[in-house]
Amino acid sequence: MGAYLESYAGKGDWTATAGGKPNYAWTTKDPPTSYHPLQQRPLQQSFKLKAHHYRVKALDPLFRQGNNVAHLRDDIMQAFEQRGLDTITFLPDLAEHADPAATKATMHSVIDNYSRFTANLSEANRVTKVYKNTKFDDFDRDNDAAAIELLHNSLEADLKRKLAHRTEDSEPFAVHWLRLMHLLVSPSSKHFDELRQKIRSVSPRAFAEEKIDSMCESLKEPIDDLLVANQYSPILFFSMLQSIVNNCSQQGSFSFNLFTKINEVEKEMKACSFKSQDEANRHMDTEDLDPHSILKFLVTQYEMLEVDNLWTPARRPKDSTKAPAAFLCPPVSSGMPSPSIMQAVADNLVALMHSSGDSTRQTPQNSPCRICNKKGHWARDCTEKNSGRNTGGRSGGRGGGQSGGRGKNRAPSTEQSD
Repeated sequence: MGAYLESYAGKGDWTATAGGKPNYAWTTKDPPTSYHPLQQRPLQQSFKLKAHHYRVKALDPLFRQGNNVAHLRDDIMQAFEQRGLDTITFLPDLAEHADPAATKATMHSVIDNYSRFTANLSEANRVTKVYKNTKFDDFDRDNDAAAIELLHNSLEADLKRKLAHRTEDSEPFAVHWLRLMHLLVSPSSKHFDELRQKIRSVSPRAFAEEKIDSMCESLKEPIDDLLVANQYSPILFFSMLQSIVNNCSQQGSFSFNLFTKINEVEKEMKACSFKSQDEANRHMDTEDLDPHSILKFLVTQYEMLEVDNLWTPARRPKDSTKAPAAFLCPPVSSGMPSPSIMQAVADNLVALMHSSGDSTRQTPQNSPCRICNKKGHWARDCTEKNSGRNTGGRSGGRGGGQSGGRGKNRAPSTEQSD
């Protein structure tokens, strides 16, 4: 579905343009969200070939199995919008389209809403082929072929070969994309159960310094997958908030505000008790209790404390077994360290050993011998301990003279009793 535009009214220089979201009947479409030269479709044959070359140019770098699917989805959608290829990616909501009396249905792009369609891939393929055969005009057919070529050009060779084995050239782009997503992402109930479990059991302690912004960033992709597949329920975030409160060491205002938010969610969940899942989700949206609003709330609460250095986990003591930074040797860029650095290492080690003990403990250098009252040796090494004389110090040590108190070798008395 294309449109013809003049550069200005009355100019007469009509140019065909493509791109934009179509309606259910495929009779009109919304204009593109932004303008790009590649949305134009030149009428002259010489320009057509050049424009087609740029339209199907591969994304860089090529996507390979194991890469982030969300990044591929975002990059492909951006490229399609800029190149006027996004119209042919839209399909009607399968549940609404199934009603024989339906005269309208919500249109979703299979690129960023693939989870809505991969759960019922056979029906999605049937609807896609019906639209191609009964709705597409020449613009749509050309754009569909270009979209398929762009997608395959953007895949690494092994993944491109796998997709080619699962598709046919005559099938529309939507089928190629959905088969690729089916190949890369499991649409099974087990997959969605794993996403729910990841969200409801998330713990700030799993992230460095319990950074809430990093935690929320890790939740965006599984949340989006659940939302587009219509697998999200408000009780999921109720459980998530409780898990955060129970597993975050930050107390005070952060904990209090989380409890307040939990009470808000619980109150509105009760109001949705007799609503369908879609109605409940829309109700939570109106109360700013949808997943993205709650994630934004968490990040805001964290950043207000973090910017004022009030986020307690960030001030947690470091590993006490590591040497203090003051004793560490400066890094050596390459080769053997210089003699001055080696000496610095030795000096630091000595200082570290001295700093780790009690500076007031007794040593031969600061404590006199108990026998001779001289410094420099322990009593056990004293050369005068067997000399039979006491030069002072503490009398009555081991081996002391008569005046000794409890010496074991005290000499017997020679006085005669009357």
